[in-house]
Amino acid sequence: MEEVLNSPASLNIMRSLHDNGYGSHHSVASLASTCRSTWEMYLANKRELTRYKIPRDEIKYIDGRLLHPRMQPNGGHLMASLEYSEPGERGLIVVIDMRSNKKVRWFRSYERGLYDMCWSPCGRYIATVGGENFMRILDVEGSEPSRILRGIGEAAWSVSWSPCGKYILTGLHDQSILLWNFAEGQIIHRIDKGNDALICSVSFSPDGTCFAYSNESGELCVYDTKTFECIHSLHVPNYWATSISWHPSGEKLACGTLIWDLKTNCTQDTISDIDGWDVKVAWSPDGTMLACETSKEIIIFGENQNVFVRPKHTWWTFLGWEEDSSSILIVNRPNWTRGTSSIQRLVV
Repeated sequence: MEEVLNSPASLNIMRSLHDNGYGSHHSVASLASTCRSTWEMYLANKRELTRYKIPRDEIKYIDGRLLHPRMQPNGGHLMASLEYSEPGERGLIVVIDMRSNKKVRWFRSYERGLYDMCWSPCGRYIATVGGENFMRILDVEGSEPSRILRGIGEAAWSVSWSPCGKYILTGLHDQSILLWNFAEGQIIHRIDKGNDALICSVSFSPDGTCFAYSNESGELCVYDTKTFECIHSLHVPNYWATSISWHPSGEKLACGTLIWDLKTNCTQDTISDIDGWDVKVAWSPDGTMLACETSKEIIIFGENQNVFVRPKHTWWTFLGWEEDSSSILIVNRPNWTRGTSSIQRLVV
């Protein structure tokens, strides 16, 4: 990450923050203005980010039990929450440098539980939600203090950042969906479903023009981001999915065990004997394969189906696809014990 931190883009950001006295007692308007200009500068120069890829035969070992792992868009850092780690780190959100395997940032988590996290498209910020009435924005570079965005009711279960970096979507425990303006930290749209079904998952489409959500009553809906009008809807009784993945084309959705073709409005059940809430899904970057993680295995659906069975006495979770769609990354650790987690590649 040294190249990024010392790049002209980062130096300009640091200089702007210093000149604006960021971190001192400014008004809310001034603070929002500084965040907006800084964010625009970063987006304008984000092409300077260098991508890091874990060497093919290397296994990364990291002390502690990693939960909710999320890989930075450029692959340089991993964020996760820590459990059964060192006493001083337990319950914190940690950022790990993938080149050195070292923990480089620590952030406070939620007292009532962390439910979801996501990276900003440029890889600088992290949005987190949990069992409290706010969303926290974390700056990985450490030049900005954590931001608390209030307006969430009891809790939020899911969070998604738009591809353009300007908006954040949150799915709430009180059956509401909020669209936030990141730079201003304000809620600009709200959907109140008015039923008793919490929002399980939210996700922006690849081009950001629409977003999808699922709830525990079996509703799967797609909304237009600008108009906030529902453009596709599906109801599957007694079905709910906690994971949504858009096909790179934006024409299909994987929702738990279902694949929903938005053009034909037809669905296909990929795994008939597994509940949708128990499955994490992710399309490959080239759109030819779908990874489905269950409690026992990771299944790759495509021209040739591959099944990776979890070894006994271990816990693992799907981390993401490699850019060329040739392999997936997983986080592996001893099951329910203290110890060392590892990040390794499985060739598909």
